[in-house]
Amino acid sequence: MTFLSPQNLLDSLVHSPFFEDLPKNVVEALCKKLAIVEYQANYEVINKGDLGHSMYIILSGKVKIHDQHLTLTELNAGAVFGEMALIDNGTRSMSVSTITECQLGVLSREDFYDVMKNYPDIFKYLISTLSNRLRNQNEVLLNQYRKRENELTELVKARTEELEKRNNELSDALEELRHSQVM
Repeated sequence: MTFLSPQNLLDSLVHSPFFEDLPKNVVEALCKKLAIVEYQANYEVINKGDLGHSMYIILSGKVKIHDQHLTLTELNAGAVFGEMALIDNGTRSMSVSTITECQLGVLSREDFYDVMKNYPDIFKYLISTLSNRLRNQNEVLLNQYRKRENELTELVKARTEELEKRNNELSDALEELRHSQVM
């Protein structure tokens, strides 16, 4: 994997949806705090239930957000994950594993707060971004539930029709049996 120059790293962050609305000087300050790490494919970067203390920025490669074998989404270069760890001391709500070889920027909570001291507006931005992500995730979940509800409704309808047909066949057979016994 090739190492990103400071300028390429800054360009990557400035064009990342998570950072694009921040002033460039704030992104530069955050950039200076990043630790760059590389992971092979199929490596579990975050384990659900572990304490979180860092946010990750995908500089190259692809990861999946999952709970055991259930994959919720896949993220590519420019995306971030683990950002909730910057504002709370909670445990990780999902696992994150690399799908391909990845180069990640890691921003610790402590480093984030160091930058925040000089740029307090970043906290408002982070809260707004996280709030929007939660809203979007709620919509995704609602759409998934609605889709599943429709699938289940169709299955129930098909099974009901099948049972009604079978019931009619059995009723006809019973009627034929009764009719043949009378003769």
